[in-house]
Amino acid sequence: GSHSSKGLDAVPLDRVHTVVTLCEDEVCPRLPDGSIHLHWPVSDPAAAEGTEEDRLQSFRETCDLIEERIAGFMSRD
Repeated sequence: GSHSSKGLDAVPLDRVHTVVTLCEDEVCPRLPDGSIHLHWPVSDPAAAEGTEEDRLQSFRETCDLIEERIAGFMSRD
């Protein structure tokens, strides 16, 4: 869709309260002190192989996993 990733330099880190990193195999960025850092490693769906439908399914599964983790984080006490 219209979503795209951006470099960390495009994020105003001094205004960020919580950071979620998803990096699994690559090196996660170093973040400033004072923010909450959650690390939820997931496989990069862009690296999925197979048919177009297989690759699309990989993106759907990753999206669902992130959505579940966000819901769990938001519902905590």
